[in-house]
Amino acid sequence: MNRMKELAKFASGFEAFHALANAYFWMSGMSLMLFGVATTPQMHLASALVNAAFAGGLGAYAWRRSKEGSAP
Repeated sequence: MNRMKELAKFASGFEAFHALANAYFWMSGMSLMLFGVATTPQMHLASALVNAAFAGGLGAYAWRRSKEGSAP
């Protein structure tokens, strides 16, 4: 198996977790103070959408079948 695809599978799950965590923070209306920056629920929504897009892209790459060696 291709090592880059295995790494992409891990990263996809990692980003999916962050998307779900940010979606939870957004739905609960939570505000956090991280490194002196106050995050708002709107920032959590934007982060959830970006993380979900990354997770989807990485997942599509990771589980895509290669054309080489595939049965007709």
